[in-house]
Amino acid sequence: SMRLLGRVGSIDDARRLASALGGQGIRAEFRSDEEGVSVWVLDEDRLTAARGEFAAFEADPTADRFRVTPLPE
Repeated sequence: SMRLLGRVGSIDDARRLASALGGQGIRAEFRSDEEGVSVWVLDEDRLTAARGEFAAFEADPTADRFRVTPLPE
């Protein structure tokens, strides 16, 4: 079942975090609401690993591992 990983400040942050999680084989979704953007992990058994990535993201959100290659125009 889906589990809430945490909240980030923007859709851009959520996209970068979800991309990094995907690179670790962790499926994630994000949702925007009036309180900000929440990031959800789809595989409950990967939640511990996802929390480690989230902690790393909070500590240094501009780290290379959280860079997303922009889509070509």
